Amino acid sequence: MTQTTPTRSRRRWLLLVAPVMLATAVVSAPAAQAATDPQIRTEQQDLRTYYPNVNRARRGWYLEGYNYISGTPQRSVLWFDWEGRGWFKQFNWGPEDPNSRCHYDQMRWRSSRLEYHQTHNSCGEVTHETSFSPGIRLMPRRWQTGDDWSESRTIAVTHSEDGVVVCRGTMDYTSEVLGWVEIDPSTSTWAIHVRTSQSTLWTEGHSTTGCSAGFTTDWEENYFLMPDMPREGSNRTYNGFKRSAGGNANNNFNWDVWFDKWVRLPG
Repeated sequence: MTQTTPTRSRRRWLLLVAPVMLATAVVSAPAAQAATDPQIRTEQQDLRTYYPNVNRARRGWYLEGYNYISGTPQRSVLWFDWEGRGWFKQFNWGPEDPNSRCHYDQMRWRSSRLEYHQTHNSCGEVTHETSFSPGIRLMPRRWQTGDDWSESRTIAVTHSEDGVVVCRGTMDYTSEVLGWVEIDPSTSTWAIHVRTSQSTLWTEGHSTTGCSAGFTTDWEENYFLMPDMPREGSNRTYNGFKRSAGGNANNNFNWDVWFDKWVRLPG
């Protein structure tokens, strides 16, 4: 049994670092460059077509790449189960693995925004769930180059083990669209950078998994959304989720995953 490198550690994922094998600076796109670089789209973007790219998810395609955080590239994947009415699950075990569905993030695209509601992990002896009420607003559905977008809110967080709540807390978070950035100057690869920074204060309970009353968990997640993600076995390209970087801000970053292509789900 082989597990791919998870895109979330214990609960989550992403924080901006330079990848080991693709060490490049991430810079903001100047206005003049944004108007001329062919990869930068100045018209209004529907971010749902990038993440998870509903059409690709519905048709049974997933993202394949590598996590470069440790210095040794490790296979990493994201695949999606579209459930209707905007709801979908995001999985990060290899789809061919018998345990492919034991770990997922529950998310929802509403008419105007993407919300993140829960992480479920039943891969071990104990089933863990971390839930957010209301869901974290990660990004707007529609965004245009030059637009400012951010959301700052306080929400409730619960962590459960085998269906029993063991910790409660509150989270202060800020989500932002930071605009187009050049994530790989050697290939002039540009992507839309979305970031969310979270600070959870646990107010009740205790668990050996990390939540405990009086302690704070700081987290940051960075999403890089790119047009023209290649499709395996074809010269066609589609919008996609190019890079995921982040983790626990107190313990350095946990992952830096670069997705290379869309791949057909087995079966």
